[in-house]
Amino acid sequence: MNIISLLGGLGIGTILHSVVTHFLKERANAISLTQEKKRDVYLGLLDVYYKRVLAEESSQESRDAFRHAELIVQLYGSTSVCELTRQFYTIPDNKHHVLIDKLVQAMRRDLNKV
Repeated sequence: MNIISLLGGLGIGTILHSVVTHFLKERANAISLTQEKKRDVYLGLLDVYYKRVLAEESSQESRDAFRHAELIVQLYGSTSVCELTRQFYTIPDNKHHVLIDKLVQAMRRDLNKV
């Protein structure tokens, strides 16, 4: 009887181990996909930011592209990145280089988090 109990206990332990391992792998994959999506969103914002500010493109198309990128960042980005992105509209044009430095630092901190 003890042998049957021992074998049954081993089977349940194996099943529990498999279930826990599966959920941990799924969680790691979800975190990885989230980080990849954030990276893509941040790269998109920096690209639009470059065109709008650094290349001094002031067309309606570049303004719309920046606003679209900002909305996507609000969906996926960290609080600090979102706050810095919103500051784009309130700071003088000659201070945008300071903002972009802060923005890149915040993005790096956010992407290094796991």
